Amino acid sequence: MTAEELLRLLSQLAFVVIAIAVTANAVRRPRIATLHSAAFFVLAAAIVSAGWVVQLSGDELSGAGLRIVLGMLIAMPYLLLLLADDFVGVPRVLVAGASVLLFVAVASAFATPIPLPVAYTATLVAYMVVMLLYSTTRFFIASRQVPGVSRYRLQAVGAGGALLALALLCSMLATAIPNQEAVWRGLSSLASFTCVISYAAGFAPPAFIRNAWRAPVMQRFFAESTEAPRRTLVDLTTALEERMTSILGAQRVAIALWVEARGRLEAPGVVGAADAMADPSSTVASRCYRSQTAVFVEDAPREDPANAETYRQFGVRSIVAAPITIAGRRFGVLTAYGRRAPLFAEDELEVVQVLASQVAILLRDFELTMDLAEYRGHEEAMRLKEDFLSAAAHDLKTPLTALTAQSQLMQRRAVREPGRPVSAEEIDLVVGETRRMRRIVDDLLDAASGGSLGFVGQVAEVDLHALVS
Repeated sequence: MTAEELLRLLSQLAFVVIAIAVTANAVRRPRIATLHSAAFFVLAAAIVSAGWVVQLSGDELSGAGLRIVLGMLIAMPYLLLLLADDFVGVPRVLVAGASVLLFVAVASAFATPIPLPVAYTATLVAYMVVMLLYSTTRFFIASRQVPGVSRYRLQAVGAGGALLALALLCSMLATAIPNQEAVWRGLSSLASFTCVISYAAGFAPPAFIRNAWRAPVMQRFFAESTEAPRRTLVDLTTALEERMTSILGAQRVAIALWVEARGRLEAPGVVGAADAMADPSSTVASRCYRSQTAVFVEDAPREDPANAETYRQFGVRSIVAAPITIAGRRFGVLTAYGRRAPLFAEDELEVVQVLASQVAILLRDFELTMDLAEYRGHEEAMRLKEDFLSAAAHDLKTPLTALTAQSQLMQRRAVREPGRPVSAEEIDLVVGETRRMRRIVDDLLDAASGGSLGFVGQVAEVDLHALVS
C-alpha cells in the first residue's frame, strides 16, 4: 500500500467514524444544526461506502449508481452552507439561490450522459468549490466574533471546508492533466486527510482537545474571579456576571439566588426581575434549581409558554442553565441567555457547569467571610459593651457617693436638731445627684438591650416594599 493509498483509507475511515459520532449526537440532541451535521457526514460516509463496495466487488459503478454518488457529492457543499446558516446566519436570498442551484446541478447530473464531459465536470467542481469557500469564509468571520471553544471549533470547521475544496480541485486536475495524475491525486489525498482531521476537531472534538481549548479561558476566569469586589453580595455577583458574559459571548449571564423567605430565585441587586415573570416557578432557571441538573433550551418561549411574552420582550430565545451548588449547599442557578442557540450547545453546557461550580465556591467563600466578619463584629461589640459598663459603673460611684454623704448628713442633723428645716440647697443636691444616677442607669439599660449603642444580634436583608405596604 502506497502512502497516498494509506492517507485515502485513513480519511475514509475517519469520515465514517465522524458520521457515527455526529449522528449519535443528533439522536441525543435533535436540533436543526445537529441534523444538518449528521446529514453532511452521512452523505460523506455513503460516498466512502460506495467506493469500498466498488473495490471489494471489482466492478465499476453503474450509470445510475454513479449518478446517485455524484448527486450526494453535489449536495455536500449545500449542506455545509446550511450549517453556516445554522451557526452564524446566511442571507435568505443566498440560501434560496443555493437551493435552486442544487436542484439544477443534481438534475443535470442525472441528465448528462456517462462518461461526464470535461467541461461539465469542471463546471460542477467550480460550483462546489465556490459554495465551500463561501461557507468557509462565513465560518472564519464568525469565529472572530465568539470566544473560547466555539472560536476554535468554527476555525476548524472553516479549515475543513477549505481543505475539502482543495481536495476536489486536485481531483479534477488529476483527471485534466493525466501526465501529473499521481502528483495531484497525492495532494488530493493529503488535503482529504487534513480536511477530515479539521472536521473531527470542529464537529466531534475529543475531550482532551476541548479541555485544552477551554483551559486558558477557565484559568483566566479563575484568576480574575478571585479579584472580584466583595464588599457586598451585589458587587460580587455583578462582577462575576460581567466576566462570564464576556467568556461565553452570551447576550446576558445572570446569577439568581434562592430566597427562602419568598420561595423563589431572585437576582441580587435587580429589583423586580422575578416579578416581571408571569409565573416565576415555571422558568427554566427554577426547573434547573429544583432538578439540580444543567439544562439547555433552544426555544425558551416554546419550552416555557407561561413566560413566553417576557422572553420575547427581552429578545431571549435560548437558555443554558446550571445549578450553583457545593457540598449540598444550594445557592441558586447560573443562567446564560442568548438571542439564538449557541453554536455548540454541548460545549456551552459544559462551560456553564464549570462556571457555576466556581461561582458556588466564591459564594461559599463570601458567606464564610461575612460570618467571620459578623463574629468579629460581635466580639468587638461585646468588648465595647464591657468597656462601657466598666466606665458606667465608675461614673455611677460619683453621684452615689455624693447622695449617700448628703443623706447621712441630713439624717444626723435631723437627730441633733429635730426642729431645723431642710435647706433648699440640700434638697437640690439630692435631686441633682439622683437625676444624674438615673441617666446613668438608663444608659446601662439601653446598653443591656442593645439600643443606644446600636448592638444588634443579626443583620438581614428585608424587602422595603413589603415592609412599608
